[in-house]
Amino acid sequence: MQEITLQSGNKLQIQSPQFKLAMDLIRCMCKELKAQKIRIDPKELSDESNALGLIVDVVFTLIGSVEFDAAFFAIANGCLYNGERINESLFNDRENAREDFFEIEYKIIEACIKPFMKSLLSMLEKAQVLAK
Repeated sequence: MQEITLQSGNKLQIQSPQFKLAMDLIRCMCKELKAQKIRIDPKELSDESNALGLIVDVVFTLIGSVEFDAAFFAIANGCLYNGERINESLFNDRENAREDFFEIEYKIIEACIKPFMKSLLSMLEKAQVLAK
């Protein structure tokens, strides 16, 4: 279990999710971004204004998705916030937890998808070179 100190000083412990749960989250993210026609072009990410606009689009798309919310909480349930299991009730019962919600969500998603991204990005870079 990975332990992180959030900006607020509260502790987040992230448990690596089961493969199926991680893939469910990734599939959901892909589906939502595709439905909104959000394209992630690595060349455009080098321009700060493009990158910021893309990040805002991605965040608002995912926040607005009930499916994404369900996939996220399926994974978050295996994680701890100040020693308490993360579920929707935590954010109803602990006002200070709401302040940390988006940082918690980001850190858990990052830990979930990061292991998959290294090889995927490598494959995409190779494909991009071959396409030229």
